[in-house]
Parts: sequence; structure tokens; C-alpha cells
Amino acid sequence: KYDAFVCLTHEDAEMWKRKNHRANILVIPNMLSFEGGNVDFSQKKKIVIAVGRLDAQKGFDRLINIWSKVAPSFSDWVLHIYGNGIDKELLEKKINDKGISDSVHIYPATKGIRDKYKDASIHAFTSRYEGLGLVILEANSCGVPTVSYNCKCGPKDIIKDGDNGFLIAEGDAYTFVQKLSELMRSPTLTRQMGERINSDRKSTRL
Repeated sequence: KYDAFVCLTHEDAEMWKRKNHRANILVIPNMLSFEGGNVDFSQKKKIVIAVGRLDAQKGFDRLINIWSKVAPSFSDWVLHIYGNGIDKELLEKKINDKGISDSVHIYPATKGIRDKYKDASIHAFTSRYEGLGLVILEANSCGVPTVSYNCKCGPKDIIKDGDNGFLIAEGDAYTFVQKLSELMRSPTLTRQMGERINSDRKSTRL
């Protein structure tokens, strides 16, 4: 009886269409709360950024496991996690248990997150499920490529694997480590992806 049923992603819309066999399902993604503006790639630092609530859905426990495999080969890189939530103490304990507290830092959520994206070179996304994954769009707006699990729903609506980031099969930690390491090892590839995102963003006005 609805004039339209609105979903955040095409992936979600297709699942609803299979269940309901209706044509009045539309896709309208969330809007960004800020514009990235001009991106100075020469100012990017060796920072991998992750943003979100500190709870099970966002999968930062998975990211810490991944980082423990990456960090020994990249002593000059750091992982910055921004967010508040009930799992903060558990995550901090995991970081200490893994012996990576010198390269992983958890910071409170901040209204100045755009500046944090602009400092970062890579965005890591390890959610177990999402409605869209707005942080991927935020990272894109600041010219930051994302390495992401292909969770339901959202990442594959945004990321073109190998073009503006890497899309990893859900739960495939080995490949996540490999692709994250590939970007960290190659500033040229990271910058090319970032510049491609920046160019696409200007042409499509994300």
C-alpha cells in the first residue's frame, strides 16, 4: 500500500524485491554531513583510520586481529580508531594482549573527524553488518581508499574492487591482511586510488 519503500543500498533493495516481488522499492543513500573539500595528498600520513561505535557490529575486534598481523612489517604506520562505546575496555585489553599498543590508538568520537580523514592514507572497514556504511563515503570524500569486508549491506554499492579500494570476502582475514599490506607498501597505489576517488567525487558530487 506504500507509494514507495526506500532502502539505503541496491543490495538491500534486491533482497526486498525477491521477498515482495514489487517494483515500488527505491534506493536513497544517506547524505554526508560534510564535504571533504580540496585534498592535499602530499600531507597524507602513514595512518590507517577506522571510525564507528565501539561495539560488536563494527568489528573492531576483527580489525585488531588483522593489525596484529600487519604491524610487524610496518613499524612506521599506526592505526587510529575513533569512536565511543561499550566495548572500549575489551578492545583496549585485546590491543595490549596482542602487544601492539605502540601502534594502535583508540580516540573518542570527534566533531572534527573530517580533519582526521584528511590526515589518513587508508580507511579500514570491518563491520559485521551495516545499513550502508556511511564512513566509507566520508573517507571517500577526503580521498581515502577503503579496504572493506563485503558485509551486508553497503560496501559493494560504494567500492569498486581494485579501483577505489579493496572489497574482501566476508571473514577472509588473510586476504584483508594482504590487501591492506599492499596499500601500505605502495604509496603510489594508495595515492592513485585516492586521486581517482577525488576525481570521481568531483564529477558525481557525492
